[in-house]
Amino acid sequence: MTGKLNYSFLSVIQYIGIEGSFERLEAIAVALWVRGNFVKVSVSLFILCLSVSLLFCIQNYRELIAPLTLLSAIGSAWIFHNSGELHAYLVLIYPTLGLIMQSLIPL
Repeated sequence: MTGKLNYSFLSVIQYIGIEGSFERLEAIAVALWVRGNFVKVSVSLFILCLSVSLLFCIQNYRELIAPLTLLSAIGSAWIFHNSGELHAYLVLIYPTLGLIMQSLIPL
């Protein structure tokens, strides 16, 4: 059943309940998920700005934050037009790309 759900972890959290005051744990799970994604995007944007400033010999990387943030936001809205394209990317392309980008390059 988890293969058919878009957010299977969230669906599991909705069914979990601890006796007493902790009946609705999905708010905590979503808050942690949003905070984790915010940190990941912030660090990735910092690395992107720093890399571009070093590549083009720009002294202050802070000048690149606004343009690169705008380009990243436009790119994220432009790359996938619907959930079918996102699903095809996650199933077909991301496993190989994720292995290279998240494991091999850092090693």
